[in-house]
Amino acid sequence: MSVFENATMITQKKTPMRWAIEILVLAAAIAMTVVMVLIDPFIFFFPALLLYIGFYFIHKYNFIEYEYTWIEGQLDIDRIYAKSRRKSVAKIDVEDLLVIAPEGSRDVSNYERDSSVSVKDCSTRLPENKKYVAVYKDDKGTHRIIFEPEENILDLIRVRNPRKVIK
Repeated sequence: MSVFENATMITQKKTPMRWAIEILVLAAAIAMTVVMVLIDPFIFFFPALLLYIGFYFIHKYNFIEYEYTWIEGQLDIDRIYAKSRRKSVAKIDVEDLLVIAPEGSRDVSNYERDSSVSVKDCSTRLPENKKYVAVYKDDKGTHRIIFEPEENILDLIRVRNPRKVIK
């Protein structure tokens, strides 16, 4: 069996707050450009330039993808910004896994009510997609990750630890 087993990539939907911030920064940049042209180009050039640069970075880093990779008994979840910058969200070893179940099922309801469990949403945030919740424990405590794995990743995890994966 190869070292690389399976990987899935999804794109996260922008939240209304992200859209609002992006539009507000762009509107402020355009307004600053109009003021620069009408009043004084020397005073307002630098603030307008900063707003356009800010809009560029906000727009670029609002594009978020998640990659779920199953490698030799470990589920790696990475966040990818603007198709260029990768950050590890979680590395879940199959022995540390408590349960993987569909979101809202009774198997994860105790963890959803527990305020000491940290939550990370690594899904598309689209309501029509089927989401799963992975609950695991490490040296920092108990964590809950909402994600959208493909069926083959769930099957590979189930082969290693069949009691922990509920479909």
